[in-house]
Amino acid sequence: MQVEDMSESDAQDRFWLLNSRGLLNPDMGGIEPSQRKFVKSAGSVAGWAPPRTEQYQLDEVVAHAKPTVIIWVSGQPEIFTEPIVRQ
Repeated sequence: MQVEDMSESDAQDRFWLLNSRGLLNPDMGGIEPSQRKFVKSAGSVAGWAPPRTEQYQLDEVVAHAKPTVIIWVSGQPEIFTEPIVRQ
């Protein structure tokens, strides 16, 4: 993305990183140093319904962020359901 004259910050804003507990956010413990630049603030999900006190899960992130590419690197089975892929 940076090759296309996009700043590093703008490029990072387009990545929605999740772990086994959900969307990375500042209140989540155990975030790796390499993941910190991809943590989403409360402002990033402002307006998402319903508002959440816990982490957003993959289906909710897909519904709201409308990604064009999803890369899932995990051993968790059955994460990519048909509705997620069709969105």
